Amino acid sequence: MNSSFETYSDFFKNAECGYRDFAQEHRRSRCRASFNMILADQKPHNYIDPALNDTLLILPLAVEAQCNWNWTINDRTVKSKAEVNRMLIVPPNVQSFWEVDAQRTLMTLCIPNSTFRSVLGTNCPRQLGRALWDLSADTWVDEYLSCAMRQLWDSSKGEQPID
Repeated sequence: MNSSFETYSDFFKNAECGYRDFAQEHRRSRCRASFNMILADQKPHNYIDPALNDTLLILPLAVEAQCNWNWTINDRTVKSKAEVNRMLIVPPNVQSFWEVDAQRTLMTLCIPNSTFRSVLGTNCPRQLGRALWDLSADTWVDEYLSCAMRQLWDSSKGEQPID
């Protein structure tokens, strides 16, 4: 699937696959280390996301009971029960397939490859997707990252770098 979208946020807002029909809010950083964030109420769906230059950190904030959350990334299929605060990373530059059978509210942090390179400098792995590959194998809980994402969301709502 070729994509005409530069960022995952643009894809999510405008793609004909159906994400654009979900209630959603988008925010963009106003700092040198750019990122986008999406807060979306997702209904059951079966969609394909294109390979883009963003790493996605997905944080479920609300999940209907017994929600099945299945994904395929680079020919690896994972079947999981969605749970609040169980995060997942989607590495950059990979197509992903999603099948979800219940409603969820997700917060997604979209980090461009250029931001990783800018922040990490010479410490940035050449193959960023490969470095993040293991984190896409399953969901996991990290209270610090969960709180940090919520803070980033709150801090990016106004006109100032930090409100």
